[in-house]
Amino acid sequence: MNFFKSFLKQNNESQPKYDSPVFIGPKEDFNKYFGPRLRNLVQYITRNYKTSIGKCQHCSEVKSKGLDAAHVHGKERSVLIDQALENFMKEGLVEVDLNAFEQAFIQLHDPIEEVILVLCKDCHVKYDGNGKIENIVTAPKLKTKPVYTFNSGSYSNQPRTGSKYNNKEVQIRISKAALNIPQEELDRLCDSAYSKNVFDNNYPILVRVPSSASHEIKNKVIRDHSDMARWTWKYQFERSGFVYAITTQWYNRNDEGVQKWLRKFEANNNILS
Repeated sequence: MNFFKSFLKQNNESQPKYDSPVFIGPKEDFNKYFGPRLRNLVQYITRNYKTSIGKCQHCSEVKSKGLDAAHVHGKERSVLIDQALENFMKEGLVEVDLNAFEQAFIQLHDPIEEVILVLCKDCHVKYDGNGKIENIVTAPKLKTKPVYTFNSGSYSNQPRTGSKYNNKEVQIRISKAALNIPQEELDRLCDSAYSKNVFDNNYPILVRVPSSASHEIKNKVIRDHSDMARWTWKYQFERSGFVYAITTQWYNRNDEGVQKWLRKFEANNNILS
């Protein structure tokens, strides 16, 4: 009995403390248990977008059966799940705060017009079957891309669940501070090893291109090896002949590094928090 008490105590002490639901296990089990919920989540976050498009982007008809939100090839729901889990793999297992995962999954649908096609059910079946549908009507780009918080059911600038910040705040404050930091620190923010060490972020905080770079080059540099946008030009700034884009990949575990960095460099540049 004493052995089991000791074992349970040691086992409990070794477990990380979380303030929200957590999944630990194989990726296959994650997909099995959470796949249906994420299917519903996609329908929820695309509901207003489908209404704004109002018709099938292929046949241009509004069918009586309604409209579907179809993921663009290469950005299927399963692909986005894998990408959202990239930062939560540990020794071959998924160890993820479910609220953080949900925010990451939602963020991968932004900009929504590059991820979702609005199709009638017949065209959706055809698209998923062989992908050979032509004359897709390009959706207009949304004028604004607010932060979406699923738990509240609305667009919000509130901090992420269990976090000090929301992604928009982090992006704005770091970009603003970076206008006046030493060049050496600016260079370090473009280095993935430094970003991991200081912010616990798997991506360089900033990427840069010459100020004269074409739109095509700027669009390419903010995408990773799987062609997913990991940085944004929304808060771009220019220094010494280069323009900089900041990463969109922010999670609760980054908060400590963000807070320390902002305290140091906002204070040094007299930028109010």
